[in-house]
Amino acid sequence: MFAPKETFTAELPRFSGPKGQQIYMLKYHNEINRLLVPLRAKISYLELTPFLTWKLTLNNGINMQMGHKDVLTRLGHFVKVYPKIVGTRADYVDYIDLRYPNGMAVRWKKA
Repeated sequence: MFAPKETFTAELPRFSGPKGQQIYMLKYHNEINRLLVPLRAKISYLELTPFLTWKLTLNNGINMQMGHKDVLTRLGHFVKVYPKIVGTRADYVDYIDLRYPNGMAVRWKKA
């Protein structure tokens, strides 16, 4: 028996995905969190869409679209450039899109 939802800690990540993909999502959750260690960030929300594309929200509030190809490789590149592009301005990031084969897009929040 699981504990009542009201007793869950706010630090537990939320998952959303197609039925039967739980193990696959948990594997990617662990791999993504491992890659995020240098940023001192963790996944707070992980979604696998019906089209098998990945979306996530980090515990610093950044929303990310990662697509379905080379997800871990693209995330690894993002982690390397994060200090130069985002750095201490995570609060100003609205959205990051990693679906580009040779780069990424950052949408900043409006002032």
